[in-house]
Amino acid sequence: MSPPLGNICSALRIEQPSQSVGLFQIESNLLISAKQPDQALSILTDGLSAFPNDTQLLYARSMVAEQQDNFALAEQDLRALIALDQNNATALNALGYTMIVHTDRHDEAHALIKRAYLLNPGDPATIDSMGWVLFQMGELEKALGHLAKAMGIMPDPEIAAHLGEVQWALGDKESAILTWTKSLEQAPGHKTIVSTMQRLGAELELELELEPLNPESSEPQQ
Repeated sequence: MSPPLGNICSALRIEQPSQSVGLFQIESNLLISAKQPDQALSILTDGLSAFPNDTQLLYARSMVAEQQDNFALAEQDLRALIALDQNNATALNALGYTMIVHTDRHDEAHALIKRAYLLNPGDPATIDSMGWVLFQMGELEKALGHLAKAMGIMPDPEIAAHLGEVQWALGDKESAILTWTKSLEQAPGHKTIVSTMQRLGAELELELELEPLNPESSEPQQ
């Protein structure tokens, strides 16, 4: 029988102490892949006990905590990271975005995302976050511009979910459905797109909209 993963990683950390941080992250990633997020969080906590100011471990634990809906821990770790590296655009954006998802602190989220955007204006993830926070603040037209730009840089299903929702909110249901269905062709059954469409009742419109969007389907068979 093979030794448990934790024993292997612990042994490697003893043998190669200079690689300890990376090994904590590898073990956490493997546990997440094995659908054991609680254990992954515990391993990263062990890592931070050994390396309390390591920015990689702080970021890694914040992401696992967010996935576990533990916003308090995610915010704690991201703020600790930002205190160590005030110009870390990735951490600023992550904190702003998770704040949108888990709280109604939209003004604070916008300020964080704006800082990230000014530091890294070409990053599609940050542009997406800016569009999404503007949408939450009721700035629909501005949100649309940012999300369309992000989608143009990086066609991603998460961005497509956001872009489609803004298009839908603006009354352009045809464009919203086209955005979602095109992305679903590349990522079938994507959770965020599907849940967005269900929440908005878009499936009720889908059959009516798909035919005019795909005129070839109405042509007679040869």
